[in-house]
Amino acid sequence: MFTPGYEEKLPEIISLMKALLEKHTGLQYIETILRYILNTADNIGVADLEGMVEENLSSTQGEVIMTLAEKIKQEGIQQGIQQGIQQGIQQGMQQGIRQGLLETIEMGIHLRFGAEGYRLLSSISQIEDINLLKAIKEAVKTVNTLDELRTIVEE
Repeated sequence: MFTPGYEEKLPEIISLMKALLEKHTGLQYIETILRYILNTADNIGVADLEGMVEENLSSTQGEVIMTLAEKIKQEGIQQGIQQGIQQGIQQGMQQGIRQGLLETIEMGIHLRFGAEGYRLLSSISQIEDINLLKAIKEAVKTVNTLDELRTIVEE
């Protein structure tokens, strides 16, 4: 309790105590504590925990704890994979939207301004901001000159 910053950790500790009260077996207590340690201690990993367990527990108890730690680690890996998949899907969707907007803008410029408008496409194709591309797409429909469109692109 005399560790600096313990006041900041107090809500997490109370939450841990609540979780422990809801458990029915010693193994569940240990799993809850291991989850707490692995999720809150940035500098302690499964390998570090394994060394501590070997030093302080019998081999049977240590095996049970390390099995739990590996289970928790695998759950974390699976959660990381799922988050990575979700991020990949989101990025893919954004890239698809961007590509569709660029194609629409290109077609609109060609229809409105002919070959002269193609010079502006190299600048437009460098834009990553989806909202700006949407604005350009709408502007292609309403501007009167290529210079008006260039002004919007360069904003």
